[in-house]
Amino acid sequence: MKGEVGEIEHVVLQMASALEDLFAGKPMQETEGHLFRPPASTWADPKRAGGYGWGQLVHALGLLFRISDLVPSEVFAVTGKSPAGVDYYDAAVVRFANGATGTLSGSSTVPKHRGFQIDLRIFGSAGMLLLDIERERLEVRRRDGRDTIVPLRPGDGGYACEEPLNTLVDLCLGRPVRNRSPGLVGMRAVEVLDAMYRSAESGRMETV
Repeated sequence: MKGEVGEIEHVVLQMASALEDLFAGKPMQETEGHLFRPPASTWADPKRAGGYGWGQLVHALGLLFRISDLVPSEVFAVTGKSPAGVDYYDAAVVRFANGATGTLSGSSTVPKHRGFQIDLRIFGSAGMLLLDIERERLEVRRRDGRDTIVPLRPGDGGYACEEPLNTLVDLCLGRPVRNRSPGLVGMRAVEVLDAMYRSAESGRMETV
């Protein structure tokens, strides 16, 4: 990353999902007739880490910290609440240890007939990276004109939700598997979310 865009100076990270029902404490529409349905206690209980941040935005943050070496230092945030009292919407400003700034946005109310969205833009001293899952775009635009555009086909932005679960099971069983989720990535994501929720409660910038 550093070699392509230089020192990271600013980040824009947005994620949105069609999960309005879950975060409102209702049964998930797509699971009607299934033997098992996601319980409201997992998604819509403010005392049990319910809400869009812990439920979804953590994935987008995992992406950011998987491809960058940024270290979060401060977060200021506001949230919009669902009928169940958890966050439907998240809006945050992040400062990183190297002085870089960032904006973070999350929404649970994408219409059900649309897929989820992750849009990441990283601006650095040498150029910028653009990654858009919904419109399937991956580009590096450099100030020296040496751009890289990765060709993507329709469907390349799709996500198979069972892959992380299968990897976890394989790890637990001691099978040889490539773990693409280093602990540091998860730690950084949790640090941002913890500070984000504290800030939403206090109304102040919170340190990580």
